[in-house]
Amino acid sequence: MQYWQIPVFLFFVLTVQAQTFNGRIEVKQYYVDGIAPAKQKIVLNTDTLDIASASDTLYFNYTVCGDTLVLEYDSPNGEQTKSIQFGMDNYLKMDGGHYLELNLPPAALARFERKDWKPASKKDKSRGFEYYAVDKQNKKWTYFSTVDASMKYTRQQELGGGFAALLHPIGINLKSGFRYGASEQIREHHIIYDDQQTCLEAIADFFLLASDEALTKQDLEQFMGKPTSSTILPQEERINIPLARFRNTKEQVVLIEDLKGKYTYIDVWASWCAPCRAEMPFQKKIKDKYAPKGLQVLSISLDKEVDKTKWLEAIEILEMDWENWIIYEGFDSVFCKELEIAGIPRYLLLDKEGEIMNSNAPRPSNAALEVLLDELFKNTSP
Repeated sequence: MQYWQIPVFLFFVLTVQAQTFNGRIEVKQYYVDGIAPAKQKIVLNTDTLDIASASDTLYFNYTVCGDTLVLEYDSPNGEQTKSIQFGMDNYLKMDGGHYLELNLPPAALARFERKDWKPASKKDKSRGFEYYAVDKQNKKWTYFSTVDASMKYTRQQELGGGFAALLHPIGINLKSGFRYGASEQIREHHIIYDDQQTCLEAIADFFLLASDEALTKQDLEQFMGKPTSSTILPQEERINIPLARFRNTKEQVVLIEDLKGKYTYIDVWASWCAPCRAEMPFQKKIKDKYAPKGLQVLSISLDKEVDKTKWLEAIEILEMDWENWIIYEGFDSVFCKELEIAGIPRYLLLDKEGEIMNSNAPRPSNAALEVLLDELFKNTSP
């Protein structure tokens, strides 16, 4: 197994515009005036693999699309390595074409939680703002980051992993690395594009080329679906939710008609869907902010009946303190087929009559959702 470099930067507060980065970043990594640090280890499921840091120059290609990140790079011996991150869950592609879950070492995760970034005494304004942090355990290690602070990507940066390698707490990294004595590891970041549709296409291409069994078909299909929309359909174009029987957590039969009278934000998910689970903390914030204004939040699970216990456990673990329903037929249900739901998470917005006013609404982690809801409730006081 080849090299897995996890750079090390995080948590400083500055008030700037917040948004989501969607695009491609190329990174060049190299060492200056010294030798690379000693061998490291990572854990893949139950297997421990040694990864030697390299003094060679490495090139990394990151594609970021919302809470999904694809990383591709070639090792010095020419072998290509790929990894993918769904929210906070990381997978590394093995030689046989399979993806295995990547458990990041605790030491690496601790570095992501840094809150002691300090402005450098000398600033190169042509390159952005410079920050540094000294390792708490080994004072000989100093981490540095040159940042474009014009945009803040807090929601993505807090996911850690590959996102933390690219996004500083106050913006996007232009240059990053660490110093150890006379040795420096330097990473130069080059933004190739920032565009949601292009990043969706790039991730779809990635999956079409991948040969894997560890990730489910549903995991893959969700990134090939339609881009989300902030458009509210005019009244004459709205349709009803297909007639279907759902069940709540008490096994009672419930219908969409029961929701009439309030605007409803529906989350279609499943307990096995990692990206769905990663959205739940953001969904809770949406519920807390807009429920007093009249929004009701509903999560509809596509778990099978045999997985009912996993569904209920996930609701408790993820603190989903809103209405939760399940439809045991899952993707084979009339509900999914008529609404063309082939991948999850999927979000719907209903009007007060229970009709669909947006059939592919933004995710809770997408700032576009709050813009849409603010417009919807602009004349409503809590």
